[in-house]
Amino acid sequence: NVLMKICPRCNKKYEYGSKCPNNCYDKAKKESQQVYDKIQRKNGDFYGSMDWVRLTKLCKIRFKGLDIYQLYKYGNYVVGELSHHIEPVKDNKNRVLDITNLIYLSDESHREIHTIYNRSADEKKELQEYLFSIVKKYIENI
Repeated sequence: NVLMKICPRCNKKYEYGSKCPNNCYDKAKKESQQVYDKIQRKNGDFYGSMDWVRLTKLCKIRFKGLDIYQLYKYGNYVVGELSHHIEPVKDNKNRVLDITNLIYLSDESHREIHTIYNRSADEKKELQEYLFSIVKKYIENI
């Protein structure tokens, strides 16, 4: 299997290491970064800390750089780009540096997860349980 990425703007798959065939990846990345910056400002001290930098590197290593949400939900091998708190920082500050509360995701998966989190408390809880279960399954099988 060839490692693929998914363009966050047009959702086209393309081979890892190349650019989106529609040349829209750079625009989407800039927009995504602007959204992230708004979130980061709320927790700027934390996301700029060496503790977070180290932990997010460990998270990437833990998942071998893969977005396991894409792997388990859709069967796609997609390269991850960021660490995501399954239980958000605002919901549980005690798990902010807990690697078992992290999953490595692509921008597309990150947006999809937050969209579901924002729908309802029940859907958020259900998805969090699913994310914890696939993390456990992945760790047990490596």
